[in-house]
Amino acid sequence: MSMGSRGGSRSRHGVRPVYEEFKPMSEWKHEDGAKVLLYHLPGFVKEQIRILAESKRILRIFGERFVGGNKWSRFQEEVAVPEDCNMTDIRARFEGGILQIIMPQKTITKPTPTHEDQPGSSAHESPKTSMSKPDLQTKEPQKLEENASTSDPKQTQMQEDRKRDEILDDKSKAKAGETHLEAEMDTRDHKDEVPNAKGKKEGLQEKKEAHDHRVEENTRANKSSLPRSLDEDRQLLVNMGVAVLVIVGLGAYILYSFSSSV
Repeated sequence: MSMGSRGGSRSRHGVRPVYEEFKPMSEWKHEDGAKVLLYHLPGFVKEQIRILAESKRILRIFGERFVGGNKWSRFQEEVAVPEDCNMTDIRARFEGGILQIIMPQKTITKPTPTHEDQPGSSAHESPKTSMSKPDLQTKEPQKLEENASTSDPKQTQMQEDRKRDEILDDKSKAKAGETHLEAEMDTRDHKDEVPNAKGKKEGLQEKKEAHDHRVEENTRANKSSLPRSLDEDRQLLVNMGVAVLVIVGLGAYILYSFSSSV
């Protein structure tokens, strides 16, 4: 990937060269299927630039040119190649003082779907199983035959009387149970009403006592504030009288002093 050999001679007339390091301006561009790295190298020619591909996806770009006298200008850059670019397909070109390093991107090939992967394939179709409905047979309930012979009228009458007595006994038991349940519910309701009445009476009594207590406190407060207000009024009148006396005495003193001085 060499761009050519270095141009110029490093020593002229036995003078030792002096190198000036500089960092060129670079930028990345994206094209169709490739990434392009641009280096701006004004004053350089193609033969003064070299590009080496090193291990671990690293490119080393360096170059040098003669400036004048014993001075040389040189640069050196290392670039990491992106993971999605092919190292073997990298190429470079130099035009108008701009070095272009073109890095083609890897092409990802999509696997072609096989016949088994296509929709509607018989390979993915679940086998159809035919299920026959079981024949439902309805069985008629068997009728119990009477053990007693219908030919004996006395035995038949005794069985009918026994059934009638059992039915009447069941009805009387059911009625007695309902009566007991109603009596128990009435007793519970009565027991619930008694505590409720007691609670209401106690609540009214407490409200009445609280009201009487507030009235008594207000009466005491009014009685205690009345003598206090009278004492305050008396003290105010005494203070006003003393102030009037002080002012009159002060005026008399000033008048006396003025007359004696004249």
